[in-house]
Amino acid sequence: MSNYPRDYKVWALLANWHHYDSIGAIEAGYDELWSTGGKLLKKDDPVIVWQTLDDQGQRGIVGLGVVKENPKIQTDLPSPFVREESTQITKGYLVPELMVDIRYVRLPNGPIWIDGPNEEVALDLTVSRGRGCATFIVTKPQWVAILNAAGMSHEEFRNAAYYL
Repeated sequence: MSNYPRDYKVWALLANWHHYDSIGAIEAGYDELWSTGGKLLKKDDPVIVWQTLDDQGQRGIVGLGVVKENPKIQTDLPSPFVREESTQITKGYLVPELMVDIRYVRLPNGPIWIDGPNEEVALDLTVSRGRGCATFIVTKPQWVAILNAAGMSHEEFRNAAYYL
């Protein structure tokens, strides 16, 4: 990450399992629009994708990503990964808001679940206490711990994010 053209921030995107199949989108290599939630996400900022509690009782970090371009006002596009029972997200399709395009990166070692081997990394994040859909700051030491738990270096993340 030292080769980034500017200092970057790291963000956590809260994906509500009831409304969005984040694991399916990440596994498919699908790029996705996300609301900034009023936060100042910028091109090249790394993100983590946090899944809320699912029907198997799991929650945690399910993927990584990078902001592909600076935010702009737009309406969300239909996604094959939005669950049908979602009324909150469906309403968002009609309302223009500040959004960013995210390119997903798979975790080489799979999700970092609470109650899993790297639970302390997941529990250290503010997003672990979040609800609904929101955007949270991740500190750089937390980002390093996430990459270590995921089995990735900064360079491997950068290569995966930019050279798919």
